[in-house]
This record gives sequence, C-alpha cells and structure tokens, in this order.
Amino acid sequence: ILPAISDFYMVFNVISDLLNNFVFVIMCFVVDLSMLIKLRSTINESINRITTLVLNEKQFEKKKSELEDTMKKSIRMVIVNTTIGLIFKIPLVFLPLVNTIAKFYYKDIYKRNRNFSFDRFYILLFENYFYQAIQDSTELLYLISLSIQYFIYKIFDKKFKEATFSAPPAKTQNSQK
Repeated sequence: ILPAISDFYMVFNVISDLLNNFVFVIMCFVVDLSMLIKLRSTINESINRITTLVLNEKQFEKKKSELEDTMKKSIRMVIVNTTIGLIFKIPLVFLPLVNTIAKFYYKDIYKRNRNFSFDRFYILLFENYFYQAIQDSTELLYLISLSIQYFIYKIFDKKFKEATFSAPPAKTQNSQK
C-alpha cells in the first residue's frame, strides 16, 4: 500500500501545482477579460451619456479621450499581468512534473530499455547541484512575480498611485474629540 500512496502523492502534487499556477493564471485572465468587456460597455454608455449632456465639442473630445485611454491602460495591464503570471509561475510546475514522469518511467524496466532519451535528460537534470539551482530559480521567479504586482498597479491604476503617494489626512480637533 505504501507505493500506491507514494504514487498518489506524486500525481496529486503535480495536479495541485498545475491548478495553483497554470489554471489560476488562466482563470485570472478570464476574469480580467470579462471585466474588460464590462468596462468597454460602461465606457460606451458613458460616451453616449456625455453626448447628450455636453454641448461643447472640446469637452466631449477630452472626456472621450480620457475614457479611451482608460480602456487602453486596462488592456495593457491585463496583458502584462497575464504574461508575467505565465512566465514566472509556470516554471514551478516543471520539477514536480518531471519527477512524476520519472517515478512512473523508472517503474517499467521495458520502457527504460527502449527509450534512453528521458533517462539521459533526467540524469543531466539532477547532476551537479543542477536540480537545486533550478528549484531555487523557480522559487525566485515566483517571488519576483509577486513583487512586480505592486509596480503594475502603480503604473496602470490611477487610484492606487494616488493612495501610495498621498499623505495621510491630518488630524483635526473635531476628530480628536
């Protein structure tokens, strides 16, 4: 029963890594995409509302360009965020996936004798501290992806930028009582 538990653990670990890293990035992209679609419809409604309220052509063009700029920034933020998520988080799945393949590869003696390419790759991967370097670099990439999020919001989100660089409100005598 112990080998079956070990096999289950390896497969479960790979599936959870895939879900936590790859599928989560895809789900965030889908949510961001749906929010962009809602933003586009809101912007179109705002433009229609502005046309009825604003009589001046300059004011209308200014508001319209602001709304279009907001849409462009949001699209760029979604693209950058998803790309960073894929580039920096997907390597975390690599080592558990290779370990699971190797576990089942080395169980069958006949497969090992027919296909030497995986055996050479796996030996190269775990030779001379190469494995530890790969593991450390994937964890570093993940930490970098988390820290980049601050800068993404700082660049693309106007309210976030205002909140991070504004001074806290001063206490007045009315608020102290």
